[in-house]
Amino acid sequence: MAKFQYTIVDQKGNLASGNIISSSREMAMRELIDKSQKIVSLEEISSNKKWWHISFGSLGQKDLILITKRIGSMTGHGFSVIDSLRSIELQAQNPVLKEVIEHIRSKVELGNALADSLKEYPRYFSNVYVSIVRVGEESGKLAEVLKYLERQQSQIYELRKKAVAAMVYPAIII
Repeated sequence: MAKFQYTIVDQKGNLASGNIISSSREMAMRELIDKSQKIVSLEEISSNKKWWHISFGSLGQKDLILITKRIGSMTGHGFSVIDSLRSIELQAQNPVLKEVIEHIRSKVELGNALADSLKEYPRYFSNVYVSIVRVGEESGKLAEVLKYLERQQSQIYELRKKAVAAMVYPAIII
């Protein structure tokens, strides 16, 4: 994936600029054109990030709980999804989390739904998770749905911790 900086003329005739992450320059152009935007400039941004961050890195269950909790909390207090994602991106310590959130944010900024952006990462966001987020977006109750998902993920995380502890204890005794 490469990061591109773009300048466009939107449907109202206003100049806008931003960043987009895409597999190639052509794909980035296609995504911008698909949103009925006229491209003024599109340049690849040189980056010191390595290609292996996404390929070999990982997001843990705690990271997913954090994402869900922050987006739910911030949207519940009147912030946009884009602002919520930007906040997570700026505070992220995990380079994989930062890269994934940056990509999701760029897709949402282009007008994609949050659920569609999450769907691009099936390794981290299950079909059930994406479907529940989609329902929240369509019903206008995204904050409540994300709070539900956060509770559900927290319960799953705690259950897994207990299951692992229960399996490790007999191994230590023997």
